[in-house]
Amino acid sequence: METPSATPASATVLREQNDLTKLQQHSHTDHSDDTVTQQDIDRFAASAASGAVAERERQLATVTVDKAHVQLIVSEFDLTAAEAERRLRENRGDCVATMHALIH
Repeated sequence: METPSATPASATVLREQNDLTKLQQHSHTDHSDDTVTQQDIDRFAASAASGAVAERERQLATVTVDKAHVQLIVSEFDLTAAEAERRLRENRGDCVATMHALIH
Protein backbone atom coordinates (compact mmCIF):
# COMPACT_ATOMS: atom_id res chain seq x y z
CA MET A 1 0.00 0.00 0.00
CA GLU A 2 1.35 3.36 -0.98
CA THR A 3 0.64 6.56 0.84
CA PRO A 4 0.30 9.65 -1.27
CA SER A 5 3.09 12.17 -0.84
CA ALA A 6 3.04 15.92 -1.10
CA THR A 7 3.29 17.07 -4.69
CA PRO A 8 3.82 20.43 -6.34
CA ALA A 9 0.09 20.37 -7.13
CA SER A 10 -0.78 20.15 -3.42
CA ALA A 11 1.48 23.13 -2.76
CA THR A 12 -0.43 25.01 -5.45
CA VAL A 13 -3.74 24.11 -3.80
CA LEU A 14 -2.48 25.35 -0.43
CA ARG A 15 -1.26 28.58 -2.01
CA GLU A 16 -4.66 29.08 -3.69
CA GLN A 17 -6.46 28.46 -0.40
CA ASN A 18 -4.23 31.02 1.35
CA ASP A 19 -4.88 33.51 -1.44
CA LEU A 20 -8.61 32.92 -1.06
CA THR A 21 -8.40 33.58 2.68
CA LYS A 22 -6.56 36.84 2.01
CA LEU A 23 -9.21 37.85 -0.53
CA GLN A 24 -11.99 37.09 1.91
CA GLN A 25 -10.31 39.06 4.71
CA HIS A 26 -9.72 41.93 2.31
CA SER A 27 -13.37 41.93 1.24
CA HIS A 28 -14.55 42.34 4.84
CA THR A 29 -12.80 45.71 5.19
CA ASP A 30 -14.61 48.85 4.12
CA HIS A 31 -12.76 50.19 1.07
CA SER A 32 -15.01 51.97 -1.38
CA ASP A 33 -12.37 51.88 -4.13
CA ASP A 34 -11.76 48.12 -3.96
CA THR A 35 -12.34 46.27 -7.20
CA VAL A 36 -12.54 42.82 -5.57
CA THR A 37 -16.15 41.67 -5.69
CA GLN A 38 -17.93 38.76 -4.09
CA GLN A 39 -18.25 37.28 -7.58
CA ASP A 40 -14.44 37.38 -7.93
CA ILE A 41 -14.05 35.68 -4.56
CA ASP A 42 -16.64 33.03 -5.45
CA ARG A 43 -14.94 32.35 -8.79
CA PHE A 44 -11.57 32.01 -7.09
CA ALA A 45 -13.04 29.75 -4.37
CA ALA A 46 -14.55 27.46 -7.00
CA SER A 47 -11.20 27.27 -8.75
CA ALA A 48 -9.37 26.44 -5.50
CA ALA A 49 -11.96 23.81 -4.57
CA SER A 50 -11.66 22.27 -8.01
CA GLY A 51 -7.89 22.08 -7.59
CA ALA A 52 -8.25 20.42 -4.19
CA VAL A 53 -10.63 17.81 -5.60
CA ALA A 54 -8.28 17.10 -8.50
CA GLU A 55 -5.35 16.73 -6.11
CA ARG A 56 -7.33 14.31 -3.91
CA GLU A 57 -8.23 12.22 -6.99
CA ARG A 58 -4.55 12.08 -8.01
CA GLN A 59 -3.62 10.92 -4.51
CA LEU A 60 -6.29 8.22 -4.50
CA ALA A 61 -5.15 6.99 -7.91
CA THR A 62 -1.72 6.18 -6.46
CA VAL A 63 -3.12 3.72 -3.91
CA THR A 64 -2.68 0.05 -4.81
CA VAL A 65 -5.87 -2.01 -4.41
CA ASP A 66 -5.98 -5.82 -4.27
CA LYS A 67 -8.72 -7.14 -6.60
CA ALA A 68 -9.51 -9.92 -4.09
CA HIS A 69 -10.32 -7.22 -1.54
CA VAL A 70 -12.60 -5.52 -4.05
CA GLN A 71 -14.47 -8.79 -4.59
CA LEU A 72 -14.75 -9.37 -0.84
CA ILE A 73 -16.22 -5.90 -0.28
CA VAL A 74 -18.64 -6.36 -3.21
CA SER A 75 -19.80 -9.73 -1.89
CA GLU A 76 -20.28 -8.53 1.69
CA PHE A 77 -21.74 -5.08 1.08
CA ASP A 78 -24.26 -3.68 -1.37
CA LEU A 79 -21.63 -1.90 -3.51
CA THR A 80 -20.51 -2.05 -7.11
CA ALA A 81 -16.90 -2.98 -7.87
CA ALA A 82 -16.14 0.67 -8.65
CA GLU A 83 -17.62 1.81 -5.32
CA ALA A 84 -15.73 -0.90 -3.44
CA GLU A 85 -12.47 0.07 -5.13
CA ARG A 86 -13.05 3.73 -4.31
CA ARG A 87 -13.71 2.92 -0.64
CA LEU A 88 -10.56 0.79 -0.52
CA ARG A 89 -8.52 3.61 -2.03
CA GLU A 90 -9.94 6.04 0.53
CA ASN A 91 -8.71 3.65 3.24
CA ARG A 92 -5.23 3.26 1.70
CA GLY A 93 -6.05 -0.22 0.36
CA ASP A 94 -6.69 -1.60 3.86
CA CYS A 95 -9.53 -4.11 3.56
CA VAL A 96 -10.24 -4.31 7.31
CA ALA A 97 -10.30 -0.53 7.70
CA THR A 98 -12.62 -0.27 4.70
CA MET A 99 -15.07 -2.81 6.11
CA HIS A 100 -14.95 -1.08 9.48
CA ALA A 101 -15.71 2.27 7.82
CA LEU A 102 -18.62 0.73 5.87
CA ILE A 103 -20.10 -0.79 9.03
CA HIS A 104 -19.81 2.35 11.15
